[in-house]
Amino acid sequence: MSDVLETRSTDLEHLSVVECWAVLTDSPLGRIATVGREGVELLPVNHAVDRHRIVVRTEAGGWLHDAADGRELVFESDGSDEHSAWSVVARGSARALERPDEVLRASALGIQAWAPIDSDVFVELEPTVVTGRRIARHRRADALWYW
Repeated sequence: MSDVLETRSTDLEHLSVVECWAVLTDSPLGRIATVGREGVELLPVNHAVDRHRIVVRTEAGGWLHDAADGRELVFESDGSDEHSAWSVVARGSARALERPDEVLRASALGIQAWAPIDSDVFVELEPTVVTGRRIARHRRADALWYW
């Protein structure tokens, strides 16, 4: 049994920072988490990458807008294709974009809010750490786990 696990361990690949940013750029859906008033908060978000920052559009006055006060947030995006699955995690501080030039730049990214909202704001996460993993997919007969 250990031989099977040993030979399959090569199927897990740690992505370089450049590969992580490429995955984030190509994956418009992600999740943001932080500790809020009610404990850990997790929100699905549409996003865009701009100058090695992750930009999201969210509800003005909502918990994500409130959390954009410099505290640490965690952003995760994942995906798969017929050959592999991947996950990228970015940690960093976030802030609401307020200057007119920042809002104009973020507006041009074409981000739609995940849910309908009356009043929106752009939040920018500046990661200090970005990590990612990719794992090969296997057919049921070939692996202990499969899709």
